[in-house]
Amino acid sequence: MLDIHTHLYFEAFDPDRDTVIMRARAAGVHQMIVVGCDLGECAQAVALAQIHDDVYASVGIHPNEFRQNGSLPDADLGKVAAELEAFAADQKVVAIGECGLDYSQSHGGIDPETKARQMAGCSMQLALASRLGLPVIIHCRDAYADMLALMKRISRAFFCSSLLHGRHRNHASVSGFASGLVFFYR
Repeated sequence: MLDIHTHLYFEAFDPDRDTVIMRARAAGVHQMIVVGCDLGECAQAVALAQIHDDVYASVGIHPNEFRQNGSLPDADLGKVAAELEAFAADQKVVAIGECGLDYSQSHGGIDPETKARQMAGCSMQLALASRLGLPVIIHCRDAYADMLALMKRISRAFFCSSLLHGRHRNHASVSGFASGLVFFYR
């Protein structure tokens, strides 16, 4: 079994991280992907992957990092792309993400400036993943039409290697993804 979405670098795991990994192995989890959501977490994800043979990393910027109160509200996307590409050069990095769009009310909804920043950040990461030949882990909340439109700009072969992650209350809202183009869960 493969656990495709972990955040084992979270501080809550500091006291017993190795025990958590051993329990996962004992339960039949043979590989884990640690997903980075900002540049610091990407470094932690790669570091964890480097010390455990069965742990891999995904590197990306979560869409909420592009909000005004996030870590990258006014980021130079060229520099962010270069940093992500440097992380992705590590042989234990198997995907780009968690990237995407998040318009949810739980984060205050979406204003035009934040939407533009999220769209630009997501587009940058999709282009990087496509160029590097890596799949993506997509976070999408209440932004399905825009996410699908962004992904349709990418080739079908790339689109098929994507994983959609988010809360899907309405299956009609994700029907465009479920047409054999993207794998999704939750």
